[in-house]
Amino acid sequence: MALLYTLSKIINCLTTEFIMTHIIHSPATYVKDTQTAKGKGVYAAKDYKIGDIIETAPVIVLLAPYATLPPRLKTRVFNWGDLTQSETPSSALALGFGSLYNHANPASISFNADVENQAMIYTAAQDIYKDQELTINYNGPDGHFCSEQDDWFARNNVILETPDT
Repeated sequence: MALLYTLSKIINCLTTEFIMTHIIHSPATYVKDTQTAKGKGVYAAKDYKIGDIIETAPVIVLLAPYATLPPRLKTRVFNWGDLTQSETPSSALALGFGSLYNHANPASISFNADVENQAMIYTAAQDIYKDQELTINYNGPDGHFCSEQDDWFARNNVILETPDT
């Protein structure tokens, strides 16, 4: 019951995403509407070189199997168990802008789990220019920026809705 209450609280926070992205500010990144079905995206506020750390985002680890999470939360979490090679099924909600990066394959940034500090580290996988959207590959094994498969949305029954015009 406590898990459901906690998940309910997290979902309520996610519904205020618009407010949060205007309060959370980073001098190196910013959030804006992509004007596509993706909705909001994270953008570079400066140039980055390959290998530069873009963000280190603390995570909230959820000790619940991914399949049991509410649909809205499934589109915002990472498979922490796989990333950390843990036998315990778990997901992680990245704070900061960590759970707002959109998908691309290949992506502009890669990510990896920092188990000791319970954080995700996002790193430039290519040279990135100011005002370029920062993307991750949702299919990338171990947070890699590129993958052969590109079916995350289909596997997770996620349908992108076209924004109102």
